[in-house]
Amino acid sequence: MTKKKSPRLQKDLIRTTASYPPIFRGLLIALTGAVIANLLHTPLPWLMGPLFATAVTRVVGIDTRCPPALNKFGRWVIGLSLGVYFTPEVVDNLAGHWALILFGMFHAQILAVAGWWIYRRYGGVDSGTAWFASAVGTASEIVNMAQRAGARVDHVATAHSMRVLIVVVIVPFGVQWLWGGDAEAARAAAAASRVVHWPTLLLLMAGSLLSVQVFRRVRLPNVWMLGAFLFVAGCNLVVAHFSLPDVLSHTDLPSWLVRAGQFGVGWSFGDKYRPDFLRSAPRLLAAVALSTVCFIALSVAIGSGLAHASGEPAPALILGFMPGGIAEMTLLARSLELGVAMVTALQISRMIAVLFTTPLVHRRWIGGGR
Repeated sequence: MTKKKSPRLQKDLIRTTASYPPIFRGLLIALTGAVIANLLHTPLPWLMGPLFATAVTRVVGIDTRCPPALNKFGRWVIGLSLGVYFTPEVVDNLAGHWALILFGMFHAQILAVAGWWIYRRYGGVDSGTAWFASAVGTASEIVNMAQRAGARVDHVATAHSMRVLIVVVIVPFGVQWLWGGDAEAARAAAAASRVVHWPTLLLLMAGSLLSVQVFRRVRLPNVWMLGAFLFVAGCNLVVAHFSLPDVLSHTDLPSWLVRAGQFGVGWSFGDKYRPDFLRSAPRLLAAVALSTVCFIALSVAIGSGLAHASGEPAPALILGFMPGGIAEMTLLARSLELGVAMVTALQISRMIAVLFTTPLVHRRWIGGGR
């Protein structure tokens, strides 16, 4: 009797869930994922919970929707939260480590070449598709490049989704396990030193939205995050350099706003998965999975070695060199107070370098050949 009722109960549950509008259904699933992740004390619960819950339900065939504006909102909040860290003292420290930033750009190119060879040899895709699939940059921008170059856009998008998913699965848990306990004091000190100054914050929000619109016209990549980040960081530097009044004093974002931004990014990323995700290009997915794990191990080894040589904290360099999404790595650094400025500088400089070099290398050396 139990076996006969179970399928009927399952069908009733699916039918009841399907009766909700896709956006409302997706919101319930994403919120459930966030609550479960908080109860399990996972790193970045407001990002990882909605991401995994939405991705799993999308892959199994439940139709949900995430409003596109939520992704923009999440990235805008991340840009604001990162900008407050870029004080003149932090910028001076980064300027003294320009060699590390240049090496981070070079490291990304090495990973791209290695990934291109692996995907072309073992992933069953053509040379051009393999090149765009291996670029370690902002996935949406790389997919647009692949489309303009005539590469297989579906394979490129699938490869980037798999890469970022593996990094988000492995790295946050590893970093929290290794350095999460050491970060408690840093988090407490940071929370005590930064306050939410609403007049300042509202001015920064308004200015950042104008900055985003300006940068959209010049086609800045990842404009909602970088536009907000560059505006807030620039305000910090200008106010400090010219000793301006306290109109734009240093401030922080309220924790609920940061969590809302994480929720938007996590839900929107999980919503990109489709029921045919695991069935599309299985050879390419296997190649991406294996290579990404190897690249994570390589980034840990290089980051640890350079930390010993340079005196910089190992977690900051490891997260900065990781072949993951810029939003996820910088949010992890911020949540654990692990060298936020260094991680942001490494990830942003790498992203800009990849966006410039990827189409250039494709035009001059890769082409569409096999």
